Amino acid sequence: ATACEIVGVQVVLFRRSRAASVAVSSTAADTVLSAAAV
Repeated sequence: ATACEIVGVQVVLFRRSRAASVAVSSTAADTVLSAAAV
């Protein structure tokens, strides 16, 4: 694999991990808010 391909794969993995962490944190926030509302 070329350096460009390696960097491209790393960028995709980084974006996926960022998206996953954001989704988890937003889900946790929704859970806390709904629990507080009750």
